[in-house]
Amino acid sequence: MSSILKWVGRAAAAFVVVVVALVVLGLIVGGDDTEAPKTPSATPQAETPQAEPPKEEAPKETAQRTTKPAEPAKSTPKPEPTVVLPPVNVEALSCPDPVDVDLEYRGKVQIRRIAADIVKQWGLKAGPMDVLPEDKARTFYWKLSATSALSVLARGTDWTWYRDGSTVRFVKRNDPVLRTTGIVATRFKLNARKVDGGLSVSVDSDLGDRQTIAVTVDRLYRAKSEAGKSDTYSRGYGRYCGLAAQWRAAKLLPVDDKAWKADLLALQDKMAPLGPDMAFEIESIEDRIVVEARARGSDDEVAVAAPLTVSVREKSTFVGADYLRLWESYETLNEVPLIARSAYPGERGMRLKAGTIFRVEGIEHSQLERWYLVSLDGRQGWINSIALLRNGVKRVAGLKDHERRAADLHRKLMTNVFGPCLEYAYNKLFKSQGSESHNARLAMFESVQPQLKEMASELAKLDLSALPESEIEQFYRKSLTNCKSGVGHR
Repeated sequence: MSSILKWVGRAAAAFVVVVVALVVLGLIVGGDDTEAPKTPSATPQAETPQAEPPKEEAPKETAQRTTKPAEPAKSTPKPEPTVVLPPVNVEALSCPDPVDVDLEYRGKVQIRRIAADIVKQWGLKAGPMDVLPEDKARTFYWKLSATSALSVLARGTDWTWYRDGSTVRFVKRNDPVLRTTGIVATRFKLNARKVDGGLSVSVDSDLGDRQTIAVTVDRLYRAKSEAGKSDTYSRGYGRYCGLAAQWRAAKLLPVDDKAWKADLLALQDKMAPLGPDMAFEIESIEDRIVVEARARGSDDEVAVAAPLTVSVREKSTFVGADYLRLWESYETLNEVPLIARSAYPGERGMRLKAGTIFRVEGIEHSQLERWYLVSLDGRQGWINSIALLRNGVKRVAGLKDHERRAADLHRKLMTNVFGPCLEYAYNKLFKSQGSESHNARLAMFESVQPQLKEMASELAKLDLSALPESEIEQFYRKSLTNCKSGVGHR
């Protein structure tokens, strides 16, 4: 406690000296002939994936030859060669894009008319509609796929539908045709295993030959947002659609770990500039690939052991315009104006080329933007966050533990002492006289940064975590009082 009080005394004296300078600096409205930053598009760009190390060979599965018990083995049995399946015919197993419908009626419309309109927009023929109630009407609005429109229309009713080639047929839900003709499966089993070149996948079912089965290949990973929320997600290797007859024979589905990684990192780079709730780091990646098969009313899932063969970074280096951090270094991704400091009228602004590296020395928060006081090549200046909206920046260097502690104290001092004191001084020197100047605000902010940085570094050497919260709050109150008392006095 005594050391803190002693430090408070030193801080009080420093505050008085600093605030005396505010009176002078507050009268200076520094000019800058650099054009104001224009508001560009806020669309982030994903980082171009860099070349990856060579992919390790995936483990091969081998089948051991069996020997008859009655006959001794003449030599050590050799493993059978790995069965390499022919490459999958992607076109044959492609998943066609869904056909969307656009339906909107004025008031209630007969169910049969809605069903007929959906089928017509789908580009198919409608079978008999005897099972649909003739006198039933409802309101209906839909702008998504035709299949989902029919399913929503049939929800909660005693009838359903199925596609029979180019015809959509309507039947009761208990109609035997749904099972006896293989429209709904009574047997549905997915088989998947790792083989050389990917996965061998087949589906054993009693579905009719023309019924569609969709197979997805995904890998799970666990991610944590910068805001602290952690959850499990998946990214896909591929999605394949085919007829039940096609899936009865094993198909080779390729597994490209490099492409999977590139897709995941592209998503990470896209989310990173959007802030703590969207930016995420990768905590872990499953060593298994999840294969799932789905058909009408049936699904099955198999997890296949297949560790990822490429390394993946934890965090993206992309940072959004409003999320730069104190004392970290960044690289510009597009040309950015550097605005001269307000307290130094002789300085002039300049334009920073893409690829310029700068360090954030202070952050002034305005209502709709951020002003970053930055240093580069022996000089300082301001970068407005609006100039970074288009692409954001890339983080070049983070902070070490002791730097992070000092930066945290810097923010707390600014929030609890310097920020309120500067606002008090600004209101007294400018607003009370009926004038306002953002340049004066920036000049006042610039003036306290050296002392603020020194104080934060000194405090970081102390173990403040051992102090009670009430003592720390008392320290902030006394420091703020000392600061305000120096405003307007030499």
